[in-house]
Amino acid sequence: MKRQAGTYKLKDNLKVSEMLNGNVLPEVLYEIPIIKSRKRTTSLKVLDDGSAKILASYYATNNDIEKFVINNLSWLIKNSKIKEEKYHKSNVKMQDGETVFFLGYKYTLKIMSGEDKRVLWRPSTKLSRAEISSLTSLNTLTENETADVIFDFLSLDNTINLEYRFKLKTYEDAPTGEVVIISPNLDEDYVKKLLISEYEKTVEKVINLLSKFYEKKLKVMVDKYIVKKYKARFGQCEIKKKLVSLNAYLAMKPLACIELVLAHEISHMVVFNHSKHFKNTLSDVISHNKGREYLLKKHSSPNYLI
Repeated sequence: MKRQAGTYKLKDNLKVSEMLNGNVLPEVLYEIPIIKSRKRTTSLKVLDDGSAKILASYYATNNDIEKFVINNLSWLIKNSKIKEEKYHKSNVKMQDGETVFFLGYKYTLKIMSGEDKRVLWRPSTKLSRAEISSLTSLNTLTENETADVIFDFLSLDNTINLEYRFKLKTYEDAPTGEVVIISPNLDEDYVKKLLISEYEKTVEKVINLLSKFYEKKLKVMVDKYIVKKYKARFGQCEIKKKLVSLNAYLAMKPLACIELVLAHEISHMVVFNHSKHFKNTLSDVISHNKGREYLLKKHSSPNYLI
């Protein structure tokens, strides 16, 4: 039988203050409930909203609990921040002033009433045609052909930032802009569907433009591509069906990430596992793999927002 046995006040603990060394303790960790049961060990559990609870034995003393928390303080704070950030971003409201992500940019949302259904992306920075050509991974194309492909994909003139220089460390470093969603229906769920549809169309455009390029290099043929909403994976390859699926929410991340996942899944048509042979195969198809992987993992826009 479990029962709450008070709280551990992390905020008022002098040892914790010293260990923080001037850093801020997340507010959700100011007080942590202590749950006691017949279990023999003590553990910490971080909840989805970033808060935590201490699971301890009936026989654990306050000193035992304090020692355990202090020893695991760095882990606790790190994982609390990760969970809290994901929690808030998974509960984004479709209202003016909220933040949404698109192709690595951080956009401020503005919703307007109108007869047409439109999503207008207005990045604050632009790249020149020459910069786009120099940053793209399509090495076999000429500069002009490459730029034309990217422009055709965007239909946004030269507004994309491909981020092949891998400067982004967190979503806070992302370039900014404004997105205007015009809708005849201002219901939140309806507006969300418009945004998700925009993500799906964007990933589909990347597939249509680049899939044949990768298939040709790998000498394989994929019968069907699907864009769907995954919660825990970027993509999937089903070899027997010759089917490749990509996560619609990849559209939130820089184009470099979408390219990597697409090339990765198509490469599984040649090598199913993640062996050294697979890594070499992928490297033959797409450049800057380590940088792309780093960007995919560290770019802190979540895999899904809605």
